[in-house]
Amino acid sequence: MTARLNRMRLSLLARFLGDRRGTTAIEYAILTFIAVAVIGVVTILGGSVAEMWTSVLDAFAIFS
Repeated sequence: MTARLNRMRLSLLARFLGDRRGTTAIEYAILTFIAVAVIGVVTILGGSVAEMWTSVLDAFAIFS
């Protein structure tokens, strides 16, 4: 009985690992998550980055 159960488990595991139907959906979900994270970071840091470049430009304006 235990040997049969182990074979069934291994068969189920092999089928699960061999199934590639959901792979594309998972990849798109990961890409969507990355895109949302990038948009969030740009939104949060956008103002401070703009201020940094303004101060850099102002520093170079002194030399011209």
